[in-house]
Amino acid sequence: KIIILFGFNEFQNIYKNQLFFNSPVVTPLQSLIGNNKILKNIKNMSRIKEINRELKCESPEFEVTKLINYLNSFSRMVKLLGGDLQLYFQPTLELSVKKCFGKETQYQKQNMSEMRDFIKKIKNGLSKDAHFIDLSSSFDNIQHQIFVDQVHLGCKGNRIISRIIIESLNEK
Repeated sequence: KIIILFGFNEFQNIYKNQLFFNSPVVTPLQSLIGNNKILKNIKNMSRIKEINRELKCESPEFEVTKLINYLNSFSRMVKLLGGDLQLYFQPTLELSVKKCFGKETQYQKQNMSEMRDFIKKIKNGLSKDAHFIDLSSSFDNIQHQIFVDQVHLGCKGNRIISRIIIESLNEK
């Protein structure tokens, strides 16, 4: 089984036109250069901003379709090799309806209708070969701090997500 946990960085790449180098699945640039390798050649943040400006991103709809096609092709390839592709959309504080505790209270929740639309498009566009699980609501009923910022989990959150992924893998 091949597991890909993705979401926030891909959303930022497509909808906010910001290049995130640690995004596991979005830009052709990243597939050519490999994650984080280009950062070794960039001496300062102004160069990253320059690369962001040079990025010729199509419309979000076009980019989402490209991502879906890439994921479907990859899923078919994995299936042909006898494998199974599991796609998990990462939880974010922005999409969670959980009550905020500790550090979580420092962050203002934004209107995330674009991200919800992004998830819906991916879920509806994936072939039956790709198994998609949206982890956005994984912490909605948790009554303590899970996130250390808007998108990164603390130890408790990572343990919960690990259990969810293991359970979903055991179901298949």
